[in-house]
Amino acid sequence: MKDSSTRHLFNLVLAAKEMSGNHSYVEGWKKIFNAPSSLETFRKIGLIHLLIDSAAQEILHADSTQIPAVNHWRGQLYSALATGAQRNWNEFRSLIDDPTVNYLRMQAAIVELTSPQLSVNSEELERARVLLVDVAEELRQSNLPLAIKIALTKRIQLLICAIDDYAITGNERIFDQFKATIYDVAASGDSRSEVVTKKFSDAMEIIANVVSSASGLQQLAAPVMRLLGLGKDP
Repeated sequence: MKDSSTRHLFNLVLAAKEMSGNHSYVEGWKKIFNAPSSLETFRKIGLIHLLIDSAAQEILHADSTQIPAVNHWRGQLYSALATGAQRNWNEFRSLIDDPTVNYLRMQAAIVELTSPQLSVNSEELERARVLLVDVAEELRQSNLPLAIKIALTKRIQLLICAIDDYAITGNERIFDQFKATIYDVAASGDSRSEVVTKKFSDAMEIIANVVSSASGLQQLAAPVMRLLGLGKDP
């Protein structure tokens, strides 16, 4: 399946529309996101606002005649999100009308006619995530210079967060954080040999292969490993 902001938004809206219950608005999103806490749920709800804007831009770039439909669902979703916290889940989901769901379903298909990116392999992403959690802990306990330790730990956490947010932010955030991580590690100078542990290199290779498959870039893992000081030139 192709990857697009519109597809991610449609999937979330459809999940919200199809899930009934008298629980709170936050509990509803917590279930959909499988989030560990209410605070994390609120953070992800905030990302939905960004996703709405991204999807609208994506659709209008693909077909400018979709303005009326886009304005309809943007208004519906912004209104529902703005008042959702004051309502229970069933009241919130009733604010998402059927035209909104149908427009997004159709527009996701339109966008994907020209989208070059495929959805990533979620199992491979989870493999990389498990490794990155260990890498972050190893960095915290390392004897690296404090400034490098703080910067690289933060960078790894941002990459983990991008993986966790995939259902909302899609490929782009993962790709951006992956590239930024590679750059920061490659620029870490004399400390690079301590940073690039087996777990780190394994995680980066997995993500490089995921990026290659989803974006159509060929053999990305080998140049990434060389940039990190691993592997040999062909």
